[in-house]
Amino acid sequence: MGRRGPPPKPTWMKRRAGNPGHRRINPREPSFPVPEKLPAPPDFLCREAKREWKQLGPILLERRVLTEADLSAFTVLCQACGRWQQAERELAKKGSLITTPNGHKVLSPYLIIANQGLKQMKLWLAEFGLTPSTRTRIVAADASQDDAERRKAERHLGPQPLRPTPGR
Repeated sequence: MGRRGPPPKPTWMKRRAGNPGHRRINPREPSFPVPEKLPAPPDFLCREAKREWKQLGPILLERRVLTEADLSAFTVLCQACGRWQQAERELAKKGSLITTPNGHKVLSPYLIIANQGLKQMKLWLAEFGLTPSTRTRIVAADASQDDAERRKAERHLGPQPLRPTPGR
């Protein structure tokens, strides 16, 4: 049986909100660097998936939601979007029912592919805060605030290597 309730909020989101639940924050949560620029999409992605990569990637990088550790998950999201688009295109051409060699009407395999792609898309879009309901729970990073926090820390601790805030 899986975990009950909504998924846990990322630590960086709790910190930005002032930890309203006053629950213990994991001080050792791993943090990953945010890429300077979006890498090229993997070669194995279909054309539609590459288009999603180029459309969504810059948005997620700008908001510091996409880290180097998230690139595989982002690849899965883009591929799910691409497969869904391909399946929907075939459904528009051929319809949702096909006739077997025996003359029976059955659901098109493209309908199954489209439905599975839609489920995957919903899951991964939510993970990246790309649906209207999950977007309300995302606190976008403010680069100027990050710089101000770094300068304040440098005054007290001396120059530190630049590291992104956990989860962004």
